[in-house]
Amino acid sequence: SVVAALLLVYRLWETAPTSTLLVWLAGLGFTLGVRTCLIFAYDRRRAQTQNIKAWQWSYVLAVTLTGWSWLSADLFLTPLSSPQHRVFLIFIAAILASGSLTSLLAVRSAFLGFNTPLLTLLFLQVIALSPKPLVTATAVCVFIAAFLHMAKRLRISLLESLQIRFDNLDLLQNLQNISDAALDSIITLDQTGAITVMNPAAEQTFGYS
Repeated sequence: SVVAALLLVYRLWETAPTSTLLVWLAGLGFTLGVRTCLIFAYDRRRAQTQNIKAWQWSYVLAVTLTGWSWLSADLFLTPLSSPQHRVFLIFIAAILASGSLTSLLAVRSAFLGFNTPLLTLLFLQVIALSPKPLVTATAVCVFIAAFLHMAKRLRISLLESLQIRFDNLDLLQNLQNISDAALDSIITLDQTGAITVMNPAAEQTFGYS
């Protein structure tokens, strides 16, 4: 988002009012800063965090405001009589929407909050450029439907992958508990023959700690 915003400001620097550009950039930077601070704050406090929902909705709000900041670029920055600027903004919106498939898809509300204004921007810009709005509107709606369907399938795959990962973590923890409680010595070696794991019984038997 930062790179895309700087590119847009550079592209519109000579056509849009400088003060409007700077205010828009500052607003977008603020929402991105809040979003980044929330991520770092949550990572630092995750071990003792109790109210996950509050963190989630704070993050969703910051992401949604970022999306609406991009829609405001269409309303206040893009020259209405300039097709090349409209095409550039369509390109930016498509890149941001594609990037959200990897960065926001795990949290559905954040993904939808960010992409609803972006896809609205995309729809409005493409319609404005088309000599046949009805046909173009139909094509854009098909594209948006396909994009959301693909996002849904990717999210299902992501959640299944995460579930398998968590299941494996539980399995490893159970194995670790069994190993720690075992009365027999259990030693794990790597391919070079070096000891990687010894359970408490093995440490006591062989005098290691």
